[in-house]
Amino acid sequence: MSSLPPELRDLIDSGPLAHLSTINADGSPQVSVIWIERDGDELLSGHMQKYAKLRNIERDPRVVLSFTAPRDPSAFLNPYAVLRAHATIEEGEHAWELLLGYDQQRLMSARAGAAVARAAREADASTRRAAA
Repeated sequence: MSSLPPELRDLIDSGPLAHLSTINADGSPQVSVIWIERDGDELLSGHMQKYAKLRNIERDPRVVLSFTAPRDPSAFLNPYAVLRAHATIEEGEHAWELLLGYDQQRLMSARAGAAVARAAREADASTRRAAA
């Protein structure tokens, strides 16, 4: 694992939705839109149940996350990043702390099977910023 550059930390801290790509058992890609937060140099995402993305991570921890900064109408191209990582699953109540900040009404109805996916960055992640 390598540390996140300051530009990438700032981008993650701006609160983007991320695209999480995992690998299905047949080798095909599986992509989900998720909320993320940063814990030092690791990214966390909360999940209500063991959907395909979590089952895929348990079988093959390689993931790719991509995200863009919040939309700036004056920018030609908003900053974005693609992050290659290895993820782990941690069962527990912390998933609800992550999720309740995003969608409190929806999540109060289903608390069984919550898990946190923790992604540690690999050395080849990149951040892009449009030239001014």
